[in-house]
Amino acid sequence: MVFTPDKTGNTFRTYDKRQKGTIIDDYGRRSIQFVKKYEGFCNVASHVNFQPEIKGFFNKYHPLSHKPSSGKFETITSVLSHVFGDKINFILDYLHLLYMKPTQRLPVLLLESKEKNTGKSTFGTLLKIIFEDNAIKLGNNDFESEFNEIWVSKLCIIVDETSLEKKA
Repeated sequence: MVFTPDKTGNTFRTYDKRQKGTIIDDYGRRSIQFVKKYEGFCNVASHVNFQPEIKGFFNKYHPLSHKPSSGKFETITSVLSHVFGDKINFILDYLHLLYMKPTQRLPVLLLESKEKNTGKSTFGTLLKIIFEDNAIKLGNNDFESEFNEIWVSKLCIIVDETSLEKKA
């Protein structure tokens, strides 16, 4: 596992193949006995039954550092009510499905408003907090690049209009 910096200076977890010789050079010959071998990589999303290894393949999906617990979540409900209004049950169902069944196809959410301070960016930030390294915020350069390996496997891709050029 390595922590790769993005354009904003934040880091995110990624996994990379290492040659046996590189590991020996970095950590010594005896270190090889502690390195687990895999057939390759896979990306199987699960939050309730996360498996770090599936049939000999290393799962590149990131387990979440937090677990849900019962209780009130008034601040989050307030944000969701502000953004979604009377459609709050829709977004609660949507978030529940993202968490419980992350491989299920869901519609793309598009939040549009000419007004400022409607909570669109805050909702994107909330998704990033909930799904951690399985969510990513993108801007223009990310779409113009042919290198999409970083974001193509994410559960949530957040595009904030403030990070997009108006012409594009």
